[in-house]
Amino acid sequence: MDLKANPDKNSSGSVLEAYLDKGRGYVSTMLVQNGSLKIGDYLLAGKTSGKVKAMFDESGKTIKIATPSTPVSVLGLDGAPQAGDPFKVLEDEKEAKLIASKRTQLVREQNVRTQKQLTLDEIGRRIAIGDFKELK
Repeated sequence: MDLKANPDKNSSGSVLEAYLDKGRGYVSTMLVQNGSLKIGDYLLAGKTSGKVKAMFDESGKTIKIATPSTPVSVLGLDGAPQAGDPFKVLEDEKEAKLIASKRTQLVREQNVRTQKQLTLDEIGRRIAIGDFKELK
């Protein structure tokens, strides 16, 4: 098994958890698996993107560089990615935002396709069998 990681290339890894903190904004805990994550890097994680504004280690101390196999809490994303989403450092913010918006649009289109269309015939059938609740 090859367990080597190159700390000199752009970082990649996995999102462990993410949440919205009232005072700090979106906080994402990530595990760096390859490369080094630095403050100022442009990050793409699932359907979210942003610039790394601050990083904290597991004890809450501010760090500037996270090397491979390091779990870090990251501030600066525009949303909360899903746990398990892969993250990747990109060269510029424009590219990260473009990919994130395409992913969001794709999910939105898939949700629209899977929603069942409610027709007038379907409403009539539901009224006939009493499937609707009456509001007072």
